[in-house]
Amino acid sequence: MSKTLYQILGLDPEVEDIVIKAAYKALAQKYHPDKTYLNPDIDPNLMSAINESYNTLIDPVLRKKYDSTLGAFQPPPSFTDESQTFQTATEPELSEEQSSLIDLIKKLHSNNITEAELVALFEKLFEVQLSVGVTTTPIYFYLIDEEQQTYNFDTLKSTIVQKLVNDLENL
Repeated sequence: MSKTLYQILGLDPEVEDIVIKAAYKALAQKYHPDKTYLNPDIDPNLMSAINESYNTLIDPVLRKKYDSTLGAFQPPPSFTDESQTFQTATEPELSEEQSSLIDLIKKLHSNNITEAELVALFEKLFEVQLSVGVTTTPIYFYLIDEEQQTYNFDTLKSTIVQKLVNDLENL
């Protein structure tokens, strides 16, 4: 059975660009031909499918066009020849840690996190203790090298997402 471009990257169609980038980077690191050339169980065309899926889904125009065709699955362009098939035996698998990071990024982007959870996550990831200041909206700050770092909810969230994406790249 053929897979959608989203399935090749292990994603849901509703994900945002940053999640697509994170999943692509994780899969590219795991399945790059330089790392898998000695493994006969890895389909040599897998990285090509991952690349083509990413290139289509990251481009807003191509993604919109592709999404409109999802009723009738369209494989990546290099897999349109009937002699080439994408084998499900080589479906990309993410490690548990990679999947957890991607799930957390999805949760952050869907705004499915409370402010208290966000603050706790920030403190854990950056190993700092945030103080709260109240203006019209709460602000959070900490001192680093005697310089105050200030965040609101959105900057806390984007800083966390960037750290998670960097962590994902380094796995």
